[in-house]
Amino acid sequence: MADSKQFNPLPLLSVKSGLDSSLQQINTELEQYFSEGWAGSEHLQAAHDELHRAVGVLQMLSLEGLAVFSREFETVLQEMLAQQQAPSNMHKDTLRGALIALIQYLDALADGASNTALRLFYSYQELHQLRGLESAFEVDLFFPEFGVELPAEVLSVPLQNAALDVVKKARAQYQRALLKWLRQDNADQSLRTMRATVQTVMSCAPQDQQRAFWWIATGLLDCLIHDSLPAELSANKLLARIDLQMKSMVEKTQRESEYNTTCGMQYMLARSQSVSETVGKIKQTYVLDTYLPAEPPLSHNESAQVLEQMQHVLTEAQEILEHCAKGDTDGSMQYTEKLAELQGLSEKLDKDTLQFLCKHMYNAVADTDNPNALENIRMELAIGMLLLGDGMDRYQRLNAVYHEQVRILSECLQSGLAHETADGCNVAKLSALHCQLEEQENLTPLASEMKNNLQQVELSLNVFFSDAAKRSELAPLRSLLNQVHGGLYILGLDVARKLITPVQQAVEKYNKGSNPSPGEMHAIASAVSALENYVHGMSQGQKPSHKGLEDVLGSMDADMSQSLSVVVAQEAVIPTGVSVREGG
Repeated sequence: MADSKQFNPLPLLSVKSGLDSSLQQINTELEQYFSEGWAGSEHLQAAHDELHRAVGVLQMLSLEGLAVFSREFETVLQEMLAQQQAPSNMHKDTLRGALIALIQYLDALADGASNTALRLFYSYQELHQLRGLESAFEVDLFFPEFGVELPAEVLSVPLQNAALDVVKKARAQYQRALLKWLRQDNADQSLRTMRATVQTVMSCAPQDQQRAFWWIATGLLDCLIHDSLPAELSANKLLARIDLQMKSMVEKTQRESEYNTTCGMQYMLARSQSVSETVGKIKQTYVLDTYLPAEPPLSHNESAQVLEQMQHVLTEAQEILEHCAKGDTDGSMQYTEKLAELQGLSEKLDKDTLQFLCKHMYNAVADTDNPNALENIRMELAIGMLLLGDGMDRYQRLNAVYHEQVRILSECLQSGLAHETADGCNVAKLSALHCQLEEQENLTPLASEMKNNLQQVELSLNVFFSDAAKRSELAPLRSLLNQVHGGLYILGLDVARKLITPVQQAVEKYNKGSNPSPGEMHAIASAVSALENYVHGMSQGQKPSHKGLEDVLGSMDADMSQSLSVVVAQEAVIPTGVSVREGG
């Protein structure tokens, strides 16, 4: 099956004209039937038969999702024939809409569009409702590519000795944990036990495809542990099927539903956020996001409006939490309401941004009967609001580091509610996150100021290196460099501080009348350029590597060991045209 974003349209193009003729014939027959009513039932039969032939072609093309949609269309026609049903206006509208959707989908595929059958879900649901069924399920149209290359960390897991005995034992543990989870008896620990048993079974699977099943199942359990699945999705049946898959391993049989179970788990992961490294890797390996229809993103102005609303609500929530800390017992309900507002607003934003954090903060205070819940996790909530504020400020450049911070915070909230500080989110981890947030809050504006200073240093040195008579350009540099040195000290950036020190020493020499040699100019230019690049990265929310600074520092030690170790006056002819930027 090749139901992927990178769909190869060549096989489709080879039969496209025949499919087009077939769909046109279906349209003609249906319109004749709509015109004549049941008296023209032979036209309905002809449309059904032609559609049945088209479904066979779609299956040969491995367009599984499109084939499922078309079979539902075919079932509607078949039931109308069996019931000798005249077409109602609803029948006419729904069948016409479904045929147009099918034609447009095939045209788009032929033009190179992604094979995302979920784009047909609205029409698919209408076909279900036409048959009197209450609802359809998106997973019915979800068919990702299963035959991909698994990561080395999955394939390299050593195969267990006495694998069948290990699986039997793991299955018994899984069943006990599943039963406890269904009863909501220590649910979190039950899920973690199930995850551990699934990983054990994966090490007993000798083939790639079998290992893929258990790897994906591990990701599903991560989603449940971190409560990252949409509320309307239930994993109960999938968890039961995982148990049956263990049974089939013990009995050495092949379950027909294994493929459907795998697709179901992949659908769950596609709808989840990347709450763990495993989930993120699975989504990346199977490019699961490409099988979900892209929702039109908010415009920049629309996003800004939502974020502005969220900032207003967040400020109110912070004030209420402060009153709660002072003993305001009536503030708990108001605080919960504000978190509900934040969650609702976050759902309007782009996927995988701030929704996960808002959801967990709200659930932490809403889904508990403990009247002291807010007090027990007040510190965690305060840090969560700092994290949310930081995320709103950096909304357009949220990265993996931010999402890892959110994941840590969600664990802290769960542990705080369960009074599991020692075993769950310990104080050291929470404090580290708090410090990291405070550092980020100060880092970006501080880095921007340091970058501006270094740019002025660069310009002044360019002028001086080109013409030593313009030594007055150096006058402001002492203050500018001292400010940068102080900023680097505050942020604990020792390597950068070591690099700026010889620059400061050199500027002191130049202010006292010394002239640099060509080698010294090159060394100073390299240092200033490297420092400017380094703080520019920090001003963009990045964490640049120290290696570039260390390389420049090593070169300076070699090139300027004499000229910068002591302050000495040098008389030299200063060449023109040397730029600080050339040093980088």
